[in-house]
Amino acid sequence: MPTPIDPHQLRIQDFHYDLPADRIAPEPLPDRAASRLLVSRQGVISDTVFRGLPGELPADTLLIFNDTRVVRARLLAQRPSGGRVELFCLEPVAPHRAIEPALQQTGACTWRCLVGNGRRWKSGPVSLKFTVDNQPATLWAERQATEAGGESLVDFRWEPATLPFAEVLRAAGHLPLPPYLHRPDTATDAVRYQTVYAAHEGAVAAPTAGLHFTPELLAELAGRGIATGHVTLHVGRAPFSQ
Repeated sequence: MPTPIDPHQLRIQDFHYDLPADRIAPEPLPDRAASRLLVSRQGVISDTVFRGLPGELPADTLLIFNDTRVVRARLLAQRPSGGRVELFCLEPVAPHRAIEPALQQTGACTWRCLVGNGRRWKSGPVSLKFTVDNQPATLWAERQATEAGGESLVDFRWEPATLPFAEVLRAAGHLPLPPYLHRPDTATDAVRYQTVYAAHEGAVAAPTAGLHFTPELLAELAGRGIATGHVTLHVGRAPFSQ
């Protein structure tokens, strides 16, 4: 038997490894369940495809699914001079700190953000024009201050002010794909960078372990008597940390 590892002795450096660029899949497979699955059984490691997961699980298994839904938290605004500023909304600050009421806030709010090209954003608001139901809308953003870790508090206001912030993000934002993919988001990502059971908006990154499940695979699990449950844990900025 391997010697148990004391979790208090773990260091983040212990998990560092080099991943060659040619080993990173920039696009998902057409079939979610066709992704490869690594299996370790009694010390023997093998690989199969994710579709075979039901046959690998004991009958008394309980699977817990994170039903968070990724929001379009990446906003590409413009300075008055025309230069672009990227705002990555991480978490709400005011008037609500909880994600659900913050997404329903209308008119104005403050979020903690990562700011791209921020050195050129000295002062004053940046703006982003978009449409909702074929009607013009505008979002303005103004930075309060930069905090430790490079995050900034950003004040947002928008017109029409009756729109909830969730609708602003849906109409004006982009999905925040992991930076190692080195590509912009696409219409396909709007579907594939969500789990099929995603229900509650609030994550800024997908719970990637669940991306390979399909409705058919979930039905097969249920048919084998494998129990399931759901929790909502909104994924934060960790996948984007360097």
